[in-house]
Amino acid sequence: MRKFLSLSLVVAGLVSGVFGVDYSKMSNEELIAQSGKFDPKETLDYFKEVFKRTEKMSEAQIREFRFKLSEERIKAEENMLVKDYRARKKAICAEFQKEFANIKPSKALRSIAKSYCKAEGKRGEGKRGEGKCQGKGKARDRGTCGQSCNQKAY
Repeated sequence: MRKFLSLSLVVAGLVSGVFGVDYSKMSNEELIAQSGKFDPKETLDYFKEVFKRTEKMSEAQIREFRFKLSEERIKAEENMLVKDYRARKKAICAEFQKEFANIKPSKALRSIAKSYCKAEGKRGEGKRGEGKCQGKGKARDRGTCGQSCNQKAY
């Protein structure tokens, strides 16, 4: 039984090494460029590598690094259709839930998962940032999209 388990672990490691992206070999700039573009199945590997790198940084460097990650993610998601954005977010959430069923996650990983897995409200269709409240006129005054019109509908 032990031989079977060890063999299956070796095979799983080889398969993930062949088909998965190795984020540990990327530079910080390459890692930032991947933000918002990585495959949802590689979510955990990506965020684990981000956390590993931020452990070695000072507070100012961490702030700058996370700001760049966030800017790049926003740029990548800017032109996505809402339907695609929701599907991506749902797939990432499913990956987190699958992982959390097996282990007790760290506090940092739980906070990332919480941001991806929070409940979706009613939102407009079309591209991100173009909800019903974004236009001018009566629809904006009434707030027909169900959220306050001061917020960006995405």
